[in-house]
Amino acid sequence: MITGGAGSGKSTLAAERIKAAAEAGKSVLACIPEQFSFEYDRTMYGKLGAALYNSIETAGFLRIANDIFIKYGGSSGKSADDLTKTVLMHRTIMRLSAEKAFVCFGRQAGTKTFAESCLKTVKEFMTAGISPDMILGLSGKIGDFPKLSDIALIYSAYTSALAECGLKDGDSDIFRAAEAAVKNKCFAGRHIFIDEFKSFTGDQYKMIAAMLMSAESVTVAVSAEKKPAQRFGLFDTANETYLRIMSMAEDIGVPAETVHLDGTKRFRYPETAFLSENIMRPRPAKFSGKCEKVRLICGDNVYDEADFTAAEIRRLTALGECRYGDIAVVSRNMESCRAALEGAFERFGIEMSGSGTKSAENSPEAIYCCSALRLAAKKIPSAEDVLRLLKTGLAGFSREEVSEFENYIYTVGIDGKMLTEPFVYKDDMTELSPEELEGFVPEMIRTAVITPIERFRSRAEGKTADEVCLHFSAYLKETGLAENVALVINELSNPDEKGTLPSADKLARAREHKQTLEMLVKYITAVRRSAGDTVFPLPEFYELFSAGTSKLRTASPPRTLDCVTVEPAETARLASPKVIFILGVNEGVFPMTPKAGGLFSADEREQLVGAGLGLSGGLKEKAAEEKFIAYTMLSAASERVYMSCAMAGPEGGALYPSRLMGQAEKMLGISPENVSEMPLSFFSSTKKAAFYTYARAFDRRDTESVSIKRFLEDDPETSPTVKALERAARHDPHRLSSTELADKFFGGRIFMSPTSFETFSKCPFAYFCKFCMMINERKKITLEYSAGGSAVHYCLSELMSEHRSDFETMPLDEIDAELRRYLAEFRDKKLFGVYGKTMRFNANYDRIFDTARGITVHLQQEKQQSKFRPAAFELRMKYTKAFEKNGFGGRISFSGIVDRADTYDNGSRKYLRIIDYKTGNKKFTFDDSLNGLNMQMLFYLFFLTDPLQGMFPEYVPAGALYQPAGAVKPGLDRESGSADRQKLKNSFYRMKGFVIEDDDVIAAMEEPENGVVSGTYIPIKANRSGGYSKSCMKYLADADKMHELHEETERTLVNAAEELYEGNVEAFPQEDINGGVYCQYCAFKAVCGNFPPKETKPYRH
Repeated sequence: MITGGAGSGKSTLAAERIKAAAEAGKSVLACIPEQFSFEYDRTMYGKLGAALYNSIETAGFLRIANDIFIKYGGSSGKSADDLTKTVLMHRTIMRLSAEKAFVCFGRQAGTKTFAESCLKTVKEFMTAGISPDMILGLSGKIGDFPKLSDIALIYSAYTSALAECGLKDGDSDIFRAAEAAVKNKCFAGRHIFIDEFKSFTGDQYKMIAAMLMSAESVTVAVSAEKKPAQRFGLFDTANETYLRIMSMAEDIGVPAETVHLDGTKRFRYPETAFLSENIMRPRPAKFSGKCEKVRLICGDNVYDEADFTAAEIRRLTALGECRYGDIAVVSRNMESCRAALEGAFERFGIEMSGSGTKSAENSPEAIYCCSALRLAAKKIPSAEDVLRLLKTGLAGFSREEVSEFENYIYTVGIDGKMLTEPFVYKDDMTELSPEELEGFVPEMIRTAVITPIERFRSRAEGKTADEVCLHFSAYLKETGLAENVALVINELSNPDEKGTLPSADKLARAREHKQTLEMLVKYITAVRRSAGDTVFPLPEFYELFSAGTSKLRTASPPRTLDCVTVEPAETARLASPKVIFILGVNEGVFPMTPKAGGLFSADEREQLVGAGLGLSGGLKEKAAEEKFIAYTMLSAASERVYMSCAMAGPEGGALYPSRLMGQAEKMLGISPENVSEMPLSFFSSTKKAAFYTYARAFDRRDTESVSIKRFLEDDPETSPTVKALERAARHDPHRLSSTELADKFFGGRIFMSPTSFETFSKCPFAYFCKFCMMINERKKITLEYSAGGSAVHYCLSELMSEHRSDFETMPLDEIDAELRRYLAEFRDKKLFGVYGKTMRFNANYDRIFDTARGITVHLQQEKQQSKFRPAAFELRMKYTKAFEKNGFGGRISFSGIVDRADTYDNGSRKYLRIIDYKTGNKKFTFDDSLNGLNMQMLFYLFFLTDPLQGMFPEYVPAGALYQPAGAVKPGLDRESGSADRQKLKNSFYRMKGFVIEDDDVIAAMEEPENGVVSGTYIPIKANRSGGYSKSCMKYLADADKMHELHEETERTLVNAAEELYEGNVEAFPQEDINGGVYCQYCAFKAVCGNFPPKETKPYRH
């Protein structure tokens, strides 16, 4: 045995002995981990030379087992690959579940991860040489442990399923080969050297025992201390390995000796050696010198860690301290930082390599297949699954077409069964004609997705796995998956329209697409081969396929020989790098805090180990293993060690540095360096990196940032983007650059509606985006958005229009019948009828009847006492005004639809009032009109009565009123009587707005009671002295006020046109009466550059 700490020269001594044995003509076998074979062979070739190197054999345990089977037999069938194992385990569990064979796992067996947990447990039993019979025998010895019988049943049925397919699980190969080696004395006359292992599994120990029995000599190098330390300490795993091998040798009767190496030979600098010798020790010493080769780095997140790593690698290689091939980057949680590393390395022009692979589970090809199977497995499809399939880009539709489909189903609220029916409505709620339906993109996509799915489902339901696979392959061929993947690959692999050759990143992505599709085809074949005659319901087939895709992994070869090695810390086998970067040195991550998992709890595992079952240990043993992994990584580099941690996770949650960071800080007398405090120039050694750094530190205006900016501005490739960023960041007022440009843009005519004018008054930028650039929010048709207010509005308009002559005398039951008819009409015309309506929607819609009934009864009472009579409903009006600005002129056209226009003729003069139904809490104030707000009713009133363009030119403006039309808010207790309830209704339905200060007109609107206007219907209340109450004066306008309002209304409209012709489309929001702005709910706040608003237009009183 050769023992010693990391870097003590164990491998060097083993290599010297290998060389001596080879020079003496002896048969040498070097046993090393499979994943380390390339690096080990390269090292040994350099030390031995070609002739001696060719005389020795290097192999891992699996290779040794395979050689034994070839020479002596014993291999019972072809080894199943991981995908086939997954299929067979799923089939086994499904059969046992159907037979109700489980005692404990009845519920668990239906979960997605159960099969994977079973595979891991069976593998552990196989590598330990534990058979199903041994498990059953043990279950009777350790008391009540019914879980063991279920596991033995699964284990036995799984191996039988393998045998039925003429396959075996290769996880048992080493154990069986060891038995054959003992029987045939396979290692006789050989000198065996075992190196680079951190620990051994049960089957590997069995093979070592076989080596000890017949080999001439066996040398094992182990990172162990001379004297075993405390239990579960740093070297506990290695010490256990040492003691077990020595015990095996003693039992076999083989003499054993130990050579322990003290000191460190690997490390070039004292601080790296000191770190290895003292880290994670009970009482670490303190370094006496100046530490320059070990650094502690803290970043805000993993992207900071990756940026520092890439920038430092670039610096080290530029200085000539090392090559890329001398550098290793490791992490105990590589999946979380690989994407950040890939991005940073690409910006800094660094190539990376490693045995780490990338999961293909979230590849477009895998998502496409899984989404299709999920749709087929569910008889009622979901919009989410359809969109997931379409957004892979492999369904044969463009992004624009997919977006149109998504917007349509979002707007209409299509999901579930609605997806199986033709789309016969447009998103504006009008029905499609046969000609329109033929070219309607959403329906084209629906048919293209759903029809093949339904065809596949009908053919595959209730069939065997073989038949399901055949039909699924036919489905993939019908939908053109292979052809669409080929199109993507061609686009990535070929020069673009300008003739630019594809980047290395594009070529790598093309390879990933190709690999993934090939693996999926292979997986379908594996399912057919392994579970062909088993009847698989589609839901189970989907679960099986989904589980299989989680095992698919793609690998990209390095693009150059000189690459930085990037590996997960737990599997890394590093060939003595000069420099190592350890990312993610956070508490609970490095060392990793082990968690109980799998089919056994921590206590159950301890119980099984105590009963003599040769399983790996519990949480304490795993914690010791994790410490050793951390120690190995910290001791791997000969010259430099970088430990970095992130202070926040991907979701923003707080992270904390590992205790190793604090220990290294105290030991070496160094302080953590914060990435955010490092100079920008450090992160700007390439053009791409410089631009990225400049963009991240855009707000900085120090010397460094200015220098980087000038460098980028001088480069023709980056200059346009830098200038665009500067323009965006300046938050210059949004303007059309000249009146001439505005004239071309608007074409001499500006169109305004009440909504667009209100938007302009609140914020010109929002108006420009919505009504000029036609950028609209997606609106979903729901009760809140459309049906509530619009349905009531429709009922009132139709009822009072159709029953203009008899509305006042209509009995309540007739009103009810008409309202129900109008509500049904509205649903059919505006809400796609009953199409896709849920029970909840219908229940809420039915409640609208109560709201409509309440306001209708109130309007009937109001009309019975009023002298004003409806003259028009849903009246379309238009008004045009000329304007001129800076030598350019045009016309502004205002148009709108007036809910109701009422007239009154007292014999000498005619009056017009405007009524607008509002289900919301709409109010009118004269101050609002000064600020361009809530001017809809003013526009209607004065433009309809305009002497030249008005539809009522000889009428005098009498007022404009909002009629509340929503549901009465409850506000009374149960003891309240009918008079109180009526008072509450009158208060709620009382109109809001303004009227002309004319006693005759006011009395015509509301008949006085005992000579006094009570304010039941209009916001005017008279007092007993004959005047009007003080609180009502803000709702009155005399003739002069009316004239001023008329002129102000026209001027406000023209001013809007002139501002637009001046190019004013600024994000300059108007304050409301309370000093607030309307920005919070604005759809354009993310792009306006003034949110939260720094500048606002004050409210004028």
